[in-house]
Amino acid sequence: MASNECSNDVASCTVVFAVLASNQTAEGSAILFTDRAAFELAAAPNLSPLRVTDADFIAAGQLVYTYGDILPVFIDVVGLSCCFQTVGDVGVIPQGDRQFGHSYAGVGAFTTPITAVGYDLLGTFMFNGMPVTATSPIFFGYIFDQPTTSLPLPGIFCCTPPSFPGGLPQQGSYFASNIAVRTVPEPSTALLLGSAFALLQVVRLRRKNRSVFRSLN
Repeated sequence: MASNECSNDVASCTVVFAVLASNQTAEGSAILFTDRAAFELAAAPNLSPLRVTDADFIAAGQLVYTYGDILPVFIDVVGLSCCFQTVGDVGVIPQGDRQFGHSYAGVGAFTTPITAVGYDLLGTFMFNGMPVTATSPIFFGYIFDQPTTSLPLPGIFCCTPPSFPGGLPQQGSYFASNIAVRTVPEPSTALLLGSAFALLQVVRLRRKNRSVFRSLN
């Protein structure tokens, strides 16, 4: 049976995820990849990185970052000392914090459906009810059998004992980074692709018919 924790051995962590993810679902069935190269090959050609495209202050002491114009991420201003060091063009979403009940970020729904998403994880998190610690980045890639609007992030580990008498329990924390998604084509794009495919089939059929006609003559 796989160990509960992953340390510096990325390969062993990959095995853990492959075993534990057998029942993982997110709005329909999904194929889990633990190798980025294999995921990118399977999710091609419309896979693109999620970069920060907008940032603005909102109510209740929060900022909202928008990744790729399709994924809103809300960050508590209290946690900005950590987040400003990590949120950037590569698209980093921090989860968890030192104190119980506080979270760095809340991830909204994709504003346009996606059919694939992949990211690197670093830190401590819950996966299928088990705590996992990744001290080297571990890749998670999902290809869904139907469009979804949810980003399938693991749960936050809770909790270790307080670091001092009278203190609050300590949450685990992790970072999801280098995020890439494949969105559902716009209706016009899908229609264009469908028309191109149909045209190619017609051309192929005509060539085949000409070949048969010539062989008969």
